[in-house]
Amino acid sequence: MKLPFAAVYLVLNGCTTAHVHWDAVQMREQVVDYYNDEIMDNLVRAVNGQPFVHVDVTGLQAIATTKLAGSAGGGETQTHTTGTNPAMTVAGIVSTFSRVVTRPFTFSVSPERDENLIINSVPVIGAVPDPTPGCGQKPPNVYELYLRFLNITTTEETLSESTTDLCYLTHLRICPVQKVCTLNERLSPPPHVAGTLKGRGDCLYYIPVCYQAQYLQLFRALLTAKRPPSGGAPPGGAPGVVPTFTL
Repeated sequence: MKLPFAAVYLVLNGCTTAHVHWDAVQMREQVVDYYNDEIMDNLVRAVNGQPFVHVDVTGLQAIATTKLAGSAGGGETQTHTTGTNPAMTVAGIVSTFSRVVTRPFTFSVSPERDENLIINSVPVIGAVPDPTPGCGQKPPNVYELYLRFLNITTTEETLSESTTDLCYLTHLRICPVQKVCTLNERLSPPPHVAGTLKGRGDCLYYIPVCYQAQYLQLFRALLTAKRPPSGGAPPGGAPGVVPTFTL
């Protein structure tokens, strides 16, 4: 009776291990897609003069659990039959007796598997502290990096050479975020960086493929930029707490 349980358990345990591996692979892919979508959404909001917030993924956890429930039943059934042999005379009645014994056995297994994906995220709020005297200039924060990208005006200009003002609002024609709004253009958008096509209203926004190098610079800079201290202080110096969301 132990063998079936052990065999099923080994099979389920092997499947769970493989499933956790694929969950980890998919998590990495989902994180890339998440940031790509967020960055593009924030850029679209910015070129339309709308506020935006950058949200960091702070933790990912995939949990797969396997439960194995089983039951076994046994018993004994007895059947007694008594009667006479009709071929014999009354005086020679011979009683017959038969006894049938059966021992039925039942066995059932109910495997269960639960999967949970936990994503912790936190919005980037607050200012990066000034550098220690003599240690160079203050590095750009996350929001300044967005502005620098939007203020790039040529395909030769790098992210570090751009400015952090709002000039992009007045030169949308040469902004690295472009849009198409007619039906024909939306059905066949111009060459663009993969993953940057973003719908908003009746238009499709995208990063032209000629700005792919600058977009990769932005992506890398956003992921490596220094963040404010945990629980960054709001105006007035009072300690604050940065909320953490679990999805």
